[in-house]
Amino acid sequence: MFVSNHKTPFPLRFRCSDPNKHWPSLINPYNPVRRNIDGKFVSPALFIPAAEHAGLINRIGSWVLRTACEQLRAWNVAGCELQMAINISGDHFSSTEFVTEVQQVVQSCEIQAKHLEIEITESLSRDPKAHSHICQLLRKSGVRIAIDDFGTGYSSLSVLGQLEVDTLKIDQSFIANLPDQEVSRLMVNKIMELALGLGYEVVAEGVETKQQLDFLTKIGCPSLQGFLFSAPQPADQVTKMLITEENRWRRDLFPVTQSPQVSLEKEADESVF
Repeated sequence: MFVSNHKTPFPLRFRCSDPNKHWPSLINPYNPVRRNIDGKFVSPALFIPAAEHAGLINRIGSWVLRTACEQLRAWNVAGCELQMAINISGDHFSSTEFVTEVQQVVQSCEIQAKHLEIEITESLSRDPKAHSHICQLLRKSGVRIAIDDFGTGYSSLSVLGQLEVDTLKIDQSFIANLPDQEVSRLMVNKIMELALGLGYEVVAEGVETKQQLDFLTKIGCPSLQGFLFSAPQPADQVTKMLITEENRWRRDLFPVTQSPQVSLEKEADESVF
């Protein structure tokens, strides 16, 4: 029932997140990993720059986009209505055929456009004039847009006024020192207050501890992502999590009175760059 990745040098893994909504409502394709001749995994931090230098990054990105959407379709058929967020490289996003490619993948995979979210990094969004039209076309098609690693660049606030986006993902560097560091608490509070006030959805990235979870839940952060909830897993392992482990996951992280509602029929890091 579930789509295989076939024989490929880039095994795609997925990460579940978003415990404050129906668990799990967000799936991220995570870094595909390349094996060397010894069979060991090579970090994406090493082979992705090489792929960019060789002019292969768009081909890899296209494979991730289609493979992830095929898997999303398989999960949907199995009764899990999920949202897939896919990080896209700057070169791929800026290519003249990108919008058409996304539209064709959505159509051929028979998924709803609203269940696909394209993530662009804040550094990419520093040229909003060049990319705002792409965002407009994608959103007009129903595809969602997110700014990843928000807060790490020099143009955070100016970007908000120029790009049409749906979601801001607060960079993990702000989350790492929560809840102990006062500066981090203030900055996360203010970023979230500003983003929500402007009507954006907010995701906190890099949540790794129960203390961080408690703090972010207390201040009302709508969505969370990180290793506390899910390490990157192959598709078959995610399937098992979706079908058999959601109740255990909830019991481990939330008291009974705080446990989010679970409805797999209602809702379920290219995070390669």
